[in-house]
Amino acid sequence: MRVAFWRATSPTDPRWADAISLSFRSLVAHARHCGEEVEPVYCTTADDLVAADADLYGVSSVTGTWPLAVDAIRRVQDAWPGRTVVVGGPHITCLPECRPAGTVAILGEGEPRFSMLCRAINRGYTPPPGEIHPAARMNLALCGHLPVCAETTPGNLMAVASRGCPFQCWFCCAWRCWSRTGSPSVTRFSPETVAQQIGDYFRDRPAGGTVVFHDLTFASSGAWLRDLSIQLAKRGCPEHFRVKGCSFSAAMARPDILNTLSRLGVEWIGVGIESASPRLYRKLKPHLEFSANIELIELARRYGITVNGSFIIGTPGETAEDLQHDYDFLEQYEANGFRQGGLFMFVPYPGTPAWADLSACGTVSAHMDFSALTNGANPDKVRVFYCNPEMPYEEAVEWRRKLSRLCAEKRKGAGDAA
Repeated sequence: MRVAFWRATSPTDPRWADAISLSFRSLVAHARHCGEEVEPVYCTTADDLVAADADLYGVSSVTGTWPLAVDAIRRVQDAWPGRTVVVGGPHITCLPECRPAGTVAILGEGEPRFSMLCRAINRGYTPPPGEIHPAARMNLALCGHLPVCAETTPGNLMAVASRGCPFQCWFCCAWRCWSRTGSPSVTRFSPETVAQQIGDYFRDRPAGGTVVFHDLTFASSGAWLRDLSIQLAKRGCPEHFRVKGCSFSAAMARPDILNTLSRLGVEWIGVGIESASPRLYRKLKPHLEFSANIELIELARRYGITVNGSFIIGTPGETAEDLQHDYDFLEQYEANGFRQGGLFMFVPYPGTPAWADLSACGTVSAHMDFSALTNGANPDKVRVFYCNPEMPYEEAVEWRRKLSRLCAEKRKGAGDAA
């Protein structure tokens, strides 16, 4: 069976346009593991998807690219009437009522449902349009057939070792995307599976390379991480290749975890600081006190690891006093064991408590223009969705520029001193 895949990407953010989605590769691997013959066609553009003569079409999308996904789906349906189109990804998982007419939706983890769909089509059954398949959680420890890493550039891998999220942040839907019930459980690939796939990649590369883990809960289990470090050491880490960085949470700041990361060769950990205002931080991350971030920076510094922290500007209710807390924090810590890794404008994504609160007051809805809900990374260039009545948009953008200038000056000063 020939399956054409496409992940909707914004023309203004082409970073991942040419990269084969790890999720698509997982769908194919699991279907084959279940005995289904699948010939994947990984499309880089919507035009490629429409041109593909396939038995099944799979489209994935985040919220900001949803209109592009819907347009591509309609074009496929016009070009290939009667063919099955499956839609998945974070947006449809959190807002299934947006499912385009005539499509089949898979919510959450798609491998089991996708394999069932392939089996049905291979046996001559056409799924009726409008079917919605709920998430089916997978025990990754038993899924050694699934891919855990992908090459970004020669010698450099991006990897994902876990699924799920125990942190129910106000602005984030990750904890809900893996399970429609919002289960906080985390499931991990076995250390042997992760180490074997990474080791196999670097085994024949004399120059070695680096790995970056993008899953937030990669280092949330000290015991699992220790086992992984032992398995990776057998395959040449960190002498031949190393784990350069990983996503992280201040809730996981423990000496044993930081020590293990250091031994793997980790240079940086990426943390969502979001706001240095204690008042706003409690709203954004109700499970944690802001002081945990200070403790993490000081602990990571002991192990020679830099904390790359991102911030959110424009959270509903944010004031100049809150942003002054950000400025004071960056004044003290930037280039001192900490590096500002992003200044993003607040976006209310479906599936988050923020979306529920703002939907209740009519600020967002299932019928809005979702292309406005970008990640807010470049407000200087493109006006982004803004919903903070406490501060004019232009003032928020100026605060972002002010914080950015401060970080640039601090880095330059640190570089000159070195």
